[in-house]
Amino acid sequence: GFAKAAEIMKPMMDANFAHLLDISVYAIEKATEAGAKVNLPEKRAPHILSITLPRIKSQTMLNLLSAGGVCVSSGSACSSNAKNRHVSSALVAFGLSEADADCTIRVSLCKDNTLEDIDTFAELLASGIQRLVKIKR
Repeated sequence: GFAKAAEIMKPMMDANFAHLLDISVYAIEKATEAGAKVNLPEKRAPHILSITLPRIKSQTMLNLLSAGGVCVSSGSACSSNAKNRHVSSALVAFGLSEADADCTIRVSLCKDNTLEDIDTFAELLASGIQRLVKIKR
């Protein structure tokens, strides 16, 4: 089954990669404008973004985005199945402080995402940052 799926998708790989790169660049720009910090490793997959929020716990933003119809994850994929939800050791190893790692969300993109999807995400993110940072003060 996997071999057949790979065979079917192979002709679309380049176009999908280019699309993912385009929308991830757009998402990086929008997240930065919203007041978040995008963590960009030297070599990265274009379909995964790590975004650190200003003094807002990832779980709080995850709930806010989810209520708006946008699904993201907290932490890193390496820690997503951990029984005890501790700060992601992968994010700390990447160079984030434990406090920043606890305020980081993971956005996964796919070939079906559109610029409009990114706009929706960015609007919710900006609104959430504005509201939640005011509450934290």
